[in-house]
Amino acid sequence: MRTSSTLRYPHLRLDLDALERNVDVMRAWSQRRGLVLAPHVKTTMCRPIIDRQVAAGAHRLTVATVAQAETLWGWGHQAVLVANEVVSDADIQVLKAQHTQSPATNLACFVDSRWGVEQLAKAFRDWQRPFSVLLDVGMLGGRSGVRTRTEAAEMAELVVRAPGLALTGVAGYEGVVGNDRERSLERVDAYCAYLVEVFSSLRDVYEVERPILSLGGSMYPDRVWVAMRSAERSNHVLELRSGCYVIHDHGAYAASPIEGLTPAAAVKALVVSRPEEDMFIIGAGKRDLPYDSGLPTVLQSGSELLPKIEVVALFDHHAVARGASAAGVGDEVTFGISHPCSLFDRYDTFSVDAGGRRRATWSTSFARAT
Repeated sequence: MRTSSTLRYPHLRLDLDALERNVDVMRAWSQRRGLVLAPHVKTTMCRPIIDRQVAAGAHRLTVATVAQAETLWGWGHQAVLVANEVVSDADIQVLKAQHTQSPATNLACFVDSRWGVEQLAKAFRDWQRPFSVLLDVGMLGGRSGVRTRTEAAEMAELVVRAPGLALTGVAGYEGVVGNDRERSLERVDAYCAYLVEVFSSLRDVYEVERPILSLGGSMYPDRVWVAMRSAERSNHVLELRSGCYVIHDHGAYAASPIEGLTPAAAVKALVVSRPEEDMFIIGAGKRDLPYDSGLPTVLQSGSELLPKIEVVALFDHHAVARGASAAGVGDEVTFGISHPCSLFDRYDTFSVDAGGRRRATWSTSFARAT
C-alpha cells in the first residue's frame, strides 16, 4: 500500500482520543487512592497536552530544568516543581526573579547537598516568602538524593536553619530501579518503604502544615501507593510525578498495572529499500525513534495490520527490519514506540488524529538554557 499522503516522512502521529482517555483514567485512578498528580511534563513539553493534564486536576507540574519551568510560566502555569537540585547560579537567579516578580508563583525544587542548600539560601535569605524545597532521598547505586537516614536528618536540619528556605517534604524516584517489573518489585518496595520511613522520621521538622511525600509513579504506581498509604502522618500530601501515563507506549509501559491506559503515539515512515528478500530498510532511525527502552515495534507494514516484520537494528536515519511481508519500497510502516520521554523531543511538530481523521498539528517546546 503505497501512500499518496502529502505529509512528510517520518512523522509522529498522536491519537487524541487515546490521550484524553489516558488523562481521565489516571485522574480517576489517583483520586480513588487519595493521590495528587504533579505530572512530569518533560515527557511531551506540548502545551495542548499539558493544558489537558492541568484541566484534569494536576495540582502542579513537574519539570527537569529551570529552562523548562520558564516555558511553563510563559504558558501561564504558576505551580511548578523542578525535580532536581538547582546548582547553577544563573538558574537560581531565574528562580529568584520569578519568585519575586510573580507572587502567585508556587515554586519548589529538590535539595540533597550542603552546597546546594547554601547557594539557594544565599539567593533567598532576604525574602519574607520562603522558597520551598523537598529533600531528595535516593538509593545506593541509583541517581541523586541522600543515601542514609543520618544524611537525611542532617540535610533537613540544614534546610530548617537556612534563611529564606522552607522544608516542605521529601521526594524520591523509584523508577531508577529499572523497567522490568517482575525482577524489580522487591527493590522498588524496599526503596519506597525506606522513603516513607525517612518522611515519617522528619514529621517534627517540616515547615508546612501538610508536608509532601513525592514519588515518580510511572512504572510502579501501584507499589508507590501501597508504600505511601503506610505513612504515619494523616495530614500529608501524597504526590505522584508520573509523566508517561499521558502517552503510554507499546513497550516498557505496556506492563502498567493501571487498567485502561492505551498507547497514544506512533511514528510513520516509508520503506526506502528492500535489498534482500526478507530485509526492509525503513526511513526512520535513532534520530526519529526512541530506542533507550527497546527497539520500536512494527504495528503495520504496508496493508498488513499484524506485524510481519521485526526491527533488528537502528542507524541514524534507517531501521533494518527482517521478516515476511508484502511491503515494498514506498509503503508506509507504523512503529509503536517504547518510552515516550525519548520521543517528543525528536519532533518540532506532529499530527493529531481524532476519530481516525487528522484534526490538527501541534508543536513541542523543549527549551534549552542559553
